Amino acid sequence: MEENYSSLQEFTEDPTSARGNKPILFSSHNGQAGIVKRLECMRRQMVIFLIATLFVSVCVNIALAAFLFQRKSSSPPSTGSQLSEGALQSLKLSSLQERFSRLCSDYNSLGKTCSAKVKQCMPCPDGWKQIEQKCYYFSDDKLDWTRSKQSCASMDSQLTILHTHEQHVAMEKIARSLGGFEYYYWIGLSDIEEEGVWKWVDNTPVNIT
Repeated sequence: MEENYSSLQEFTEDPTSARGNKPILFSSHNGQAGIVKRLECMRRQMVIFLIATLFVSVCVNIALAAFLFQRKSSSPPSTGSQLSEGALQSLKLSSLQERFSRLCSDYNSLGKTCSAKVKQCMPCPDGWKQIEQKCYYFSDDKLDWTRSKQSCASMDSQLTILHTHEQHVAMEKIARSLGGFEYYYWIGLSDIEEEGVWKWVDNTPVNIT
């Protein structure tokens, strides 16, 4: 049986593609200067509280994302619901990634108003690229499709899934800038289970309509 795989240049699901109330403040003996100091202190405390709250929220979202991924990896899908379960888990993970990205942006904005130095929140790990609120890693390793899939799994990730022409264009643009004219990256599409039946790595079928 001949096994086929798809790379970034070769595929898009888009059929039109050529190729998807105010308080009263009383002054103390120090007068206006005392009021200003108290106001500054109150504002600083409020900013620190907001940043701390947001940071906790970000950590909770990261934990939820990790839990969902672990659950997806360790729970064997039933025969009748394998495809829908894979698609549902991908949707949940995508939603958490988008929420985390927004929280990270809000956290950085609040940090700019704080007098103390605040650690920068990064939506993606070092060396990863953010595209449409998702994180992608472009590897320089020269591996075949199966070993590339295993490499992604070792990083708690998977080969990329492209459902729209816009995704394809965005990915191709970065890939070309990194690899030059002869760029070549695997995507998570193959017919390894059954020849001629193309599926994504989350077991969802290819949308060819």
